[in-house]
Amino acid sequence: MKQIDIKSVIIGILGTVLIFVSIGATNQNKNLGDIVVNSIKVVSGGLISTYNAHGEMTFVLGTGEGGIGSLNIFNSNGIRTLFLGTNEFGSGNLNTYTSDGKLSTFFGTGFGGSGYLNTYDSYGIQTSFLGTNDIGNGGVLTTSNSDGNLTSYLGTSKLGGGHLNTYSSDGTQTLFLGTGFTGAGFLQTYNKRENAVAYLGTNKNDDGIIKLSDRYGDYGWGQTGKQ
Repeated sequence: MKQIDIKSVIIGILGTVLIFVSIGATNQNKNLGDIVVNSIKVVSGGLISTYNAHGEMTFVLGTGEGGIGSLNIFNSNGIRTLFLGTNEFGSGNLNTYTSDGKLSTFFGTGFGGSGYLNTYDSYGIQTSFLGTNDIGNGGVLTTSNSDGNLTSYLGTSKLGGGHLNTYSSDGTQTLFLGTGFTGAGFLQTYNKRENAVAYLGTNKNDDGIIKLSDRYGDYGWGQTGKQ
């Protein structure tokens, strides 16, 4: 009968005890140290998250409610400052936020499948739009003031021509520069009543024309460039 090596048994027991003690100490500290792996697969809507020394969440990567994947980054106070992922409409977007959690930029896809970029002021009020309008014309740029009123529009009209509009602080149109129904360019200004008071452009005979109107928009004086 083979004799048991008592020394080997004791060494084995002590080694086993040492392993369990190490595991217990690691679990108490909730720190596994450095982990090196080739890949990590998280299933069933799992999340990967990190926290700072104060216990505030700083990073979340995973799948949320509805099976939507996203990346979220938070500041030292636990307030989200960035979102990258899929929104509730199934489209991708990137959002940034101020230090107190207010939306500052949106870059992504809208309701109709068109891409656009929005910016917002420190109060969360939209101040600019760059993207595609509701009739599918691209290259639209709009700006707004702190009250949310439109102050300028640069883009394509329903007729397919480009134009620039400006507006007063209360959203009243003050100027139009662009292409009209005949395909010719013109400049028109408006008073605070939004009545057209000046026109510089082309008439139906393709002659240059200038026209001035009174405060009510009624014709007052005009001149053509025809010789």
